Amino acid sequence: MSIGASLVDKSFTFGISTFRISLHAYEIKLRTAFGTSHSTSTSRLNGLLRLQHGDVEVYAEVGLPPKKEFVYEADLTDIQIFLEDFVTQLDLHIKDSSCSSSSSSSVDLTTLMKQVLM
Repeated sequence: MSIGASLVDKSFTFGISTFRISLHAYEIKLRTAFGTSHSTSTSRLNGLLRLQHGDVEVYAEVGLPPKKEFVYEADLTDIQIFLEDFVTQLDLHIKDSSCSSSSSSSVDLTTLMKQVLM
């Protein structure tokens, strides 16, 4: 397993809390070749997503199979573009909702994230 340099490293503030999201290339070298009906590979280039809030870190893996037209079309660049846009839009939603002030605690972060994704 090999983790590459950060492709995305963005922060946003919600209320008095600051969050940091980063995306890294994450290469997995397989012990044996893995095959599907359209390809065989000995390694996979996935994404490793990290969300930090204070001392808490949460990780998620973005599995990216080899590209095949009309089947698997996303790659790490697509994930990078999506994540950069998501954080930018989330930050705008937070500012538009005036959630950066402690007086507007009626809107939670999960609700805002869902609004950005819709």
